[in-house]
This record gives sequence, structure tokens and C-alpha cells, in this order.
Amino acid sequence: MNVVDRAARLAMVAHDGGQSMICQNCGFKISNENARYCSRCGAFVAPPVRLGVLDAEYSRLLFFPRHCGVVNGLAPTKVPVQGATLGGLWLDRPGADNVLLFFHGNGEVAADWAPMAKEYAAALDASVWLVDYRGYGTSDGEPSYDTMLSDAEEVFKAVSELENTRGKRFARRFLFGRSLGSAPAIHLAWRFPALVDALIVDSGFARITELVRRLRELRGLHDATDPVPEGFADNIDKLATCRMPTLILHGAADKLIPVNAARRNFAASAAAGKRLVEIPWAGHNDLIFKAAADDMYFGAIKSLAMGFFKPASTPERASPATHAGNTVSRRPSQWCHEAGGVAVKRRRTAPQER
Repeated sequence: MNVVDRAARLAMVAHDGGQSMICQNCGFKISNENARYCSRCGAFVAPPVRLGVLDAEYSRLLFFPRHCGVVNGLAPTKVPVQGATLGGLWLDRPGADNVLLFFHGNGEVAADWAPMAKEYAAALDASVWLVDYRGYGTSDGEPSYDTMLSDAEEVFKAVSELENTRGKRFARRFLFGRSLGSAPAIHLAWRFPALVDALIVDSGFARITELVRRLRELRGLHDATDPVPEGFADNIDKLATCRMPTLILHGAADKLIPVNAARRNFAASAAAGKRLVEIPWAGHNDLIFKAAADDMYFGAIKSLAMGFFKPASTPERASPATHAGNTVSRRPSQWCHEAGGVAVKRRRTAPQER
């Protein structure tokens, strides 16, 4: 069964807070909670399947929580979730009508990305909300994969509360997920497609079992392959139903999550306007800085914000271009394996993944 066929059999429903459900395929409200097919479009509907009994085992490998205080210049935020309170940091961009919801990696906290928040804000002309998971930053509680996804839904709903506070709706909502953070970002795009204007995935994985297997290898643990529950929707499965403009950024030399994961996610994505940017010589933790000299990273994000993504098609192949002594192939924006400079003009310490 290919990815698209499999995704068609997976959960495609969101609850509206009452007893009804909303089909994510066509937006029709389904009043019968026992329904398994939308009466309007025929799409299969069911609540999302979580990891269940595997959650504790996977979470021990996936999360490295640490606490960190607030950062000057960014406003601290608090979002109540079931059994915990999530902390975060808010960077307001005066005059901006857009918002970026940012989910970091497993070895990072929101404060690690505070120095870069202004660059994301400028690239997207958006205010930026850096969100921590349970046990990270100023959040309390213990992190787990399942609660990370359900908590993300509560954070996303809190965006509406921010709109009420500011007195008007955001023109566009952007989602950003780095590494492990790709899971909540993609999950929200999958659950609330009508409310998401664009999705950005930085060094994201395709299947959770592949990431867990790699983490076990790095720790010298027994390579056990745990089957996920039947019907479990993974990143690659969810992308197969996400149609909003999508940008995927990945380091070609990533040893933690190999670039093939990005290529598979790109191929699976249902977005008509999508772009894959592979950063040559970049690994998992230096992606943004290896791309800094040629503005590949933020240049791609700016293009997304400006609506430059056209419907993806078979890549046009141009003559190879030589950059820094390396021959690389140039392709159009909708499928971009471009060359990039490796000289970093400003020396920074990159947030680190585990």
C-alpha cells in the first residue's frame, strides 16, 4: 500500500469542542461521533491513533528536557494543558499580521532560538511564538510523544485567544517544526488544514520507528523494531493529506535523520506548491549556519512567505553550476537541490539535538 492509499485510511477528523466532528477533507460537520465516513465526501474519519503502550519507551529515547528561564526582549507565555502548563516565548513584530508557531528539537528549548527569532520574523513578516514541550524551558510536567501532539493542539487553539487579545485575526498562520518538532507541526497541519497557511519542516523525520532505531544505535542499545499501533499516522502519512504550501529544509550530510527522509516526505506531500531544499555539507545541528552565507535557508523561507511556490512538477534540470569547487545541479524552486556556501559570516553556537 503506498503512502497516499495508506493516508486515505487514516484519521481525518477534528473535534469542534462539542459532540460533533469536522471532516478535514471537506470541512463538513459530522454530528454522529460513531460515523466512520463523511456523508458529504466519503472520506474515512476516526480519532487519531496514538503510540499507546510504546509511548513511555519511545519518550525515554526521544526527549532530553531541561529547564531555562525567560529571555530579555521576548514575552513569556503560558498555556494550560491537561495536567501541566506549557511555557514559551513570544516575539511581537509591530505591524505584522502573520504569526509563526515554532516547535524546536528534542535537545533544545525555546530560549535557544530566541537569538534567531527576529530573523524568522523578518523572513515571514510575522510575530513568532517559540513553544516548549512538557519539562522544557519554563514548562512543567514530563514529556511524552503522545502528549506533545495533544498539547500542540491546545497551543494552536490558544492562537485564537491571541487574536481576541489583539482585536483582529492573523492574516496568515505559519507552522515550523525542527527535527522532533516536525511531528507537532505536521500534526497541526493535518488536523487543522483550513487554519494553516503554510508548513515549514526543518530536518524532520518520516517515520518515528526510524528515528527511534537511530537513537538506539547512537546509544549502543539493542536494535529492537517496535511495530506502531495499527492505524497510527506518522509524519509521512499525514503529509499525504496536507495541501497547504510546504517547505522542507534538510542537510545533505545529516547523520541523525538522513536526507532520504526529507525526500520521502517531499514525495508524499499532497501540496501543490512545495519545495525541498537540501543544504550541501550541512548536518543535523548546523543546517541554518551552513546555509547562511548564500541565504539559502532564509531565502527559501522568504520565498514561501511571498507565495513564490508554484505547483510542483517534474524538476527541470539545468546545466550544472560550480560553487566553491563543487559541481551541483540547479533546479527550479518547486524542487530545489541547490548549492550553498559553507562560509559562515557570523560565528554562533547552534542549538544542539541529541
